[in-house]
Amino acid sequence: SVLMVMALALIITNQAFAEENTNSTTGVNVQTQVRLEMDQEKEAYKMERDTIKEEAKIKIEALKAKMGEEKNKAKATLWGLRINSREKVLNGFEKALENIINNNLSRVKEYTTRLEGMGVDTTVAKTYTATADAKLAEAKTKIGEAYTLISNLSVEKDLALADKTKLKTLSMEIQQLLKDARNSLNMAVKSLKEGLKAKREEMKT
Repeated sequence: SVLMVMALALIITNQAFAEENTNSTTGVNVQTQVRLEMDQEKEAYKMERDTIKEEAKIKIEALKAKMGEEKNKAKATLWGLRINSREKVLNGFEKALENIINNNLSRVKEYTTRLEGMGVDTTVAKTYTATADAKLAEAKTKIGEAYTLISNLSVEKDLALADKTKLKTLSMEIQQLLKDARNSLNMAVKSLKEGLKAKREEMKT
């Protein structure tokens, strides 16, 4: 009947935009599983990142210690600026990457799983999400390369042209990868909304 169709459509709408404390036991279980998987991914990244940072930090701290022993204060100041600027760039990339993983990616995966359980076609959205995952993984690798490059440089002299070029290239590539990942996740959300709309229309017929 018309009332039944309207009721089913209302259920779909409410489920799609329900808060995370939904009363649906199945929904809660699914969301819990997705969050567990995301937490495992985040922890794996954190361990990998911390390993890279720890190795770089040891070298950077050694450079800072050497800087503190320098009697030429002007030279010591220049060394400090170089070290700090290198760390600042990498910290910025890390924060941007973590923000995408902890917020955008996590939410899209939860939303995808929730709609899939309602019968919404999520094939296209999953493709976009997989693309975002790949872009983020590549960005992680390049951030690690940048850490290694920076930590191995000498503060006693300016960067060699080849190192400057490599660092600049890595920075540009990381920025583009993070941008591409965000765009892919935005497209995934758009696809999910379109899929939900199509499901609503289907229920009306």
